[in-house]
Order: sequence, then C-alpha cells, then structure tokens
Amino acid sequence: MVEFRDLRPGEESELIKTMYDVFKDDPAIVKQDYFRRHVANEHTYHSSNVKVAVDEGRILSHVVIQEREMYVPNGIIKVGGIALVGTLEAQRGKGYATRLLDLAIADMRSRDYDASMLFTKNPYFEDKTWKPLKREYVVCALKTDTELKSSAVNFRDMPPDESLRVLQAHYSSFSEGRRFLLKRTKSYWENRLSSDLIFPKENFWFFFDGGKFVGYAVLDKKEQVVDVKGAVWADDATLDDIVLKASEVAGKAGLDGVGMFGSWLKRYNSMKVIDRREGDLYNADLCMLPLKAGVEVPKEPVLFWQTDHF
Repeated sequence: MVEFRDLRPGEESELIKTMYDVFKDDPAIVKQDYFRRHVANEHTYHSSNVKVAVDEGRILSHVVIQEREMYVPNGIIKVGGIALVGTLEAQRGKGYATRLLDLAIADMRSRDYDASMLFTKNPYFEDKTWKPLKREYVVCALKTDTELKSSAVNFRDMPPDESLRVLQAHYSSFSEGRRFLLKRTKSYWENRLSSDLIFPKENFWFFFDGGKFVGYAVLDKKEQVVDVKGAVWADDATLDDIVLKASEVAGKAGLDGVGMFGSWLKRYNSMKVIDRREGDLYNADLCMLPLKAGVEVPKEPVLFWQTDHF
C-alpha cells in the first residue's frame, strides 16, 4: 500500500535514486547532483521538507519545499519554493504528485508561510492552485556606442573570500523593497556559488569605480541573446556598463541581443518584450500561491529573474 508522508532521516539516498530516474535527462539535477549539493546542504533543510509517496520502501514520487525569504515593497515574506516535483514514469497518472502537493500546502500553512512559489514548464500546473505571475523579459540590441566607465573584473580573478564579502554586502541594498527578489544569506551564496551551472563563472563580472564596488552581473548565452541572469547596480551608469559588457560577450559569440527580466532594458534600443514563455528565452512560468489573507498575486510584471531552481 502506498504511503504519503514526510521523508524520514536517512532516506535521502533512496530519494536521490528516484530523482535521478525521474530527471535522468536534466543535467542541472543529475550531473550537478542538485539535491545533495544544493538542497540537503542548506541550513533550512530538514527531511520533513520533502513529501514522498512510498511503497514497500521504494520512493515513487516526491515534492520538495525549499524555504526562502523574499523582498517585497513593504518588507519580507516567508516563501516555500516548490522544487523537484516528480514521479517515476511507470507510476504516473495515479495522482501521487497531487496528493504530495496537498501535503506540502498544508505543511506550509502550518509553518506560517506567507506564500508558495514554483517555476514550471509543465502544463500539469495550469489549472492548479498556484497562479502565474506576470513577468516581462526585455531584449535590447547590442550597445556599442560607448566604453565602460567602470572596470569589470571576472569572478575567477577575484579572491574567493572577497567575492563572497562583496556579494553579501551589496546584494541586499539593491534588492530591499523590490518585488520578489530572494534574500540571500551567507550560506545561500556559499552553496550556490559552488555550482558553475547556477552561476557560470566565465561570465560573472564585478564592476568597480575607483576601487568602489558598483555592481555585478552574471551573463549566460541563450539562443540569440546574452541573458543577464542576475545583476545588481548602483546607478544607471553601472547598468550601462553591464549592458556594454553583455554586448561585448554577445558580439564575440555572434549573438545579436541582450535580455533580462524587468523593465530596465527598455531604456536602450529595445527589440522585443516577452510576457509569456518563448522557447529557451523564457521557458518556465513563475507561479504563486498566497497562503495568508492579504498576500495577493500581483497583476503587474514582477521583478524576478532568478534561475529556475530555488
């Protein structure tokens, strides 16, 4: 008989076996050992964060809650990121994931979470409780009309301790008061910076003006654009430099645009604005489930351009 329950301490290895069967074609999860390295190592992880369907010791289906805090204009909310939802192929269509998601929702409510969020490409979620948030992905033409006003230093050329210190010190000053940007702790940065897939170091740039840190940008190549995967900047001049650096990377790769979530690239030579999935540029919906009264799903575009993994 199938049990629907929390993962028990010590069952992580069995869980990972199932995950790797379910996600065998996803390099982010399998090759990067995503659960072991980036979920089980987090200070917020507990086996009760994982909901599983189990039959005679074999895990058939799983749902993971990743606890996060997020900035909103009037403060910080506690969010349960839903990740690693999967069922073994031979067990699909039996409602296991739905049962586990119901358990996860009940658990998050009992823990006083404000909301839950998930990224999904799966039409399974289209009629579920989570509602898509409106996002804008703006693509602008390459900016080549000026030179960098600041100096750009690659992540690999920064002392590791200095990189972490700078990110901790300055990320929050940009993110506070914005809509749905993650609050990143020291342990979060340490954990995520260990993955070149999540934060590709080849094009991870720090910007300094007279030795003073003014911004950073993580750039990633996608289809015909360089995607500004994550960034903070002190002012418009620093944003100009981020777009210039992204344009330089794009030009060397034979790409013809720079893309980013949010409205900021509209101040440049905008090529198109995407507000729903479009191939590899924007291939997952961000959905939200309010868990408390007064936490609403915003109708305007939200400022959220994080990776697809919480």
